[in-house]
Amino acid sequence: MPATCVFCGSADTLTGEHVLGDWLSKISLDPDPVPHGAGWLNRIGRELGVRPPFRQKVRDVCGGCNHGWMSRLEVAAQRVLTPLILGQPGRIEAADQGAIAAWVQKTALTAMLVSSEADRDRG
Repeated sequence: MPATCVFCGSADTLTGEHVLGDWLSKISLDPDPVPHGAGWLNRIGRELGVRPPFRQKVRDVCGGCNHGWMSRLEVAAQRVLTPLILGQPGRIEAADQGAIAAWVQKTALTAMLVSSEADRDRG
């Protein structure tokens, strides 16, 4: 059975989706390599090596989702969250709250895909 998009179920070609938006690597955060890991929630996981932050990708999302609604959430998150991440004054306006909440949920779900399917099935 062909792999399908975890968000829409499409059997279209799956693309590499950044776990944390690529924009985070471009806003003056520390680019030095750091340890990465994955595994069961609240349990000892498996080491994924040392590499630059914000580069982890998963290949479980179709191009339509990745370059459509997910991309639009990243644009909203970058605009609203960049000043807050960099310690500058800012606020999440009421009109942006839904998009930012959706971005947080999308990012958390995407991060779960770093773990193996067996680890995800175990919790």
